[in-house]
Amino acid sequence: MDLSNLQPAEGSRQNDNFRRGRGHGSGNGKTAGKGHKGQKARSGAPRPGFEGGQMPLYRRLPKRGFKNRNSKEIVGINVDALNRYEDGAVVTVETMIETGLVSNPRDGVKILGNGEVTKKLTVKANAFSESAKAKIEAGGDLMFKTFINAFKVKDVRRKIFYVLMMLVVIRLGSQMPVPGVNTSFFANYFANNTNEAFSFLNAFTGGGFDRFSIFALSITPYITSSIIIQLLTIAIPRLEEMQRDGEEGRKKMTAITRYVTVGLALFESVAMAVGFGRQGLLTTFNAVNVIVVVAALTAGSAFLMWVGEQINDKGVGNGISMVLLINILSRIPQDMVTLYETFVKGKTIARGLLMWIIIAVVIIAVVVLVLILNGAERRIPVQYSKKMAGRKMVGGQSSNIPLKVNTAGVIPIIFASSIMSFPSIILSFVGKSDIKGIGGTLIKMLNSNNWFDKTNPVASLGLILYIVLVIFFAYFYTSITFNPMEVADNMKKQGGFIPGIRPGKSTVDYLNNLLSYIIFIGAAGLTIVAVIPFFFNGFFKANVSFGGTSLIIIASVILETLKQIESMMLVRNYKGFLND
Repeated sequence: MDLSNLQPAEGSRQNDNFRRGRGHGSGNGKTAGKGHKGQKARSGAPRPGFEGGQMPLYRRLPKRGFKNRNSKEIVGINVDALNRYEDGAVVTVETMIETGLVSNPRDGVKILGNGEVTKKLTVKANAFSESAKAKIEAGGDLMFKTFINAFKVKDVRRKIFYVLMMLVVIRLGSQMPVPGVNTSFFANYFANNTNEAFSFLNAFTGGGFDRFSIFALSITPYITSSIIIQLLTIAIPRLEEMQRDGEEGRKKMTAITRYVTVGLALFESVAMAVGFGRQGLLTTFNAVNVIVVVAALTAGSAFLMWVGEQINDKGVGNGISMVLLINILSRIPQDMVTLYETFVKGKTIARGLLMWIIIAVVIIAVVVLVLILNGAERRIPVQYSKKMAGRKMVGGQSSNIPLKVNTAGVIPIIFASSIMSFPSIILSFVGKSDIKGIGGTLIKMLNSNNWFDKTNPVASLGLILYIVLVIFFAYFYTSITFNPMEVADNMKKQGGFIPGIRPGKSTVDYLNNLLSYIIFIGAAGLTIVAVIPFFFNGFFKANVSFGGTSLIIIASVILETLKQIESMMLVRNYKGFLND
């Protein structure tokens, strides 16, 4: 080696001035230098909350609230949740945890007053609201106390007095006969005939039919019209759109129902005026009297429809149901007199007392069965999954789908009775009620007054057809009012599911199978309630107007009205969550 010829090793010197970094990124590429990618290309970046030197977002947003170190988290339980315990049970916080009513008591459990408690319970909790305390102490008797206390609130008292005034108007109208009518015609007609169809109508009109008052048609055209429109909603897409169109759609549906009501009332009044007018209903059968009768009956039915709507707007409860209720209740005293004359009058004191006890037991048993049937329900548990909504985690709570055992109410009985009485009505209009032979036997089989008749057992075969129709209409009406597919879709959209059941088709199949059992139980109970009065009317010749249909209407209307009054009182008297 010659010192005069020293030079760097080959490749160690670069010919340009570009300073390279070391490592895998070295070279002449555009990203070979340091700092090209910035902060985020380096380890440890980005720094949380750092926004390039400006005020961070968490410092720019205003502070909302604070966590008070002295605050307590209270768990609220409504009194209606306590109905799961047996009558006379002692309910404590530990009991609630064991039964799953409370999962975590946190800082305390407070009993709230929403709902009703139907059992006598001893409840021990950290706190009680005033309404909850009163309901627990009453033990199911609070409903009637609420009705009494309702008169202390001016607004509620005014609504109740308005309803009472309208009911008085209804009863006065039921006593006003139509001009030009022989009032004794129907009295003789019911004495000589046992037409179940007109007896059913007479019970719903509160005796207005046999007196042929201006309210002889009662509210039945409106009920029929509502049922027809409801059924047509399934078949006509335009009506279905109206039903889903909010308030405007409901107004149009109400207007259509009114027009159909007037049309049905006009048709029924013409049929009665012409059919019975030729048989002696009219003092003079001519066009003028027919027009007067048609106008009076149609106007009376339209007026009752208006009264029902006014009760809905300015009173308490459902107006149409209240009209039916007062008419049915008005017939009960007369029915009690009939029972007295049939079973008690002329008997010894001991035998008469025994008959009264039997009558009371039967009536109470039917009423209790109606109440059980009306309030029974199957609650299907539904769990909702957790999801993010904004910056909060929502969901995760559990709920339930309440399926009433008697989903269809009294509709199956009304439909079945209407179909079976239709031939008798047509024959009565044409004046041929005394048909002989096979046709006469079939007509007697369709008349419920002939069922359980010891002298004519063949007529009881019509009961089989009646039971089949009740069960059929229970399934039919439930199928058009409750759609399992729609319920399953709504649950799926909201992130809900039935525990153990997959969302979608499996949920639909589960609901359909469950509904088939529930509807059958409800239809069977409905049939028992309806058949018991038929048995006593046919076997013992009780001849009372109130049957299973009437009792179901009375129980459901009274309970629903008292619940509405209870809701009004709860809104005005509820003290708040943390007040004792």
